[in-house]
Amino acid sequence: MKRIRFDEIAALILLVVFTYSAGLKLFDIQDFQVKLLRVNYLPVSLIIPVSVAIPFMELTSVVLYLDERSRRLAAMLMYPLMVIFTGHLLILHKLSPGTPCSCGGIFESLSFKSHLLINFILILCAAVVLARKVARN
Repeated sequence: MKRIRFDEIAALILLVVFTYSAGLKLFDIQDFQVKLLRVNYLPVSLIIPVSVAIPFMELTSVVLYLDERSRRLAAMLMYPLMVIFTGHLLILHKLSPGTPCSCGGIFESLSFKSHLLINFILILCAAVVLARKVARN
């Protein structure tokens, strides 16, 4: 029986989270744009490009990971995305405590500390996947 490695579980978690998150944003992109407007540190002129770019990058990383040959590139995209998302969460909490993040879905109902903990776990997952893919090449 084949053993499942931790990096494979970490990758699966990231694929599910990125697909879920991108799907939520694209399913109701206007709601996502309104949430981005509430952030107050993004210029209004960037709301539409950012609201399209974020789910595009999330789905791109998922699609890249599905092909064995581009998994390293996918991991190189997932890690900085998770760091950026966590930075966004920290900035949002600092500027507007109590304002829910723009993630949507189950993440929207989390407390700041819970969301931050999940993000750090996802950063760890992305780091494990990236380290494994870099070590293989």
